[in-house]
Amino acid sequence: MYVRSKQKVDAISSRDAALGDAAQTCHVCQAIGCTRMIPPKHLMCPQHWLEVPARVRALVNTSLTEWLEGRATVRPYAIARLRAIVHVGILHGEDMRQLEAELIEKEKLLWALHHKQYATA
Repeated sequence: MYVRSKQKVDAISSRDAALGDAAQTCHVCQAIGCTRMIPPKHLMCPQHWLEVPARVRALVNTSLTEWLEGRATVRPYAIARLRAIVHVGILHGEDMRQLEAELIEKEKLLWALHHKQYATA
């Protein structure tokens, strides 16, 4: 059994207290039709994420890191995440018309969030 030291527990508790409600928020897995709730730092639930090819998972992670660090725009990340979503959708035999409509809506939301972020900065 793994036991954390009191110092580590206190550090984690302090971090979570500082984050407040943000530490508790979750969102729905981005795989089409999945309703599992996942942490905000994840794109998909573990089951669907492991269905994405390793090279696409790496592309999602790399492009997200580059965007968050200011070394790239959001576009490469948006494209990479859509590739992951499409791959899982096709794997599960989703109707491509439905998949396309849902992806367009997700892209519109991502675009709106991106512009809102820079409008307030």
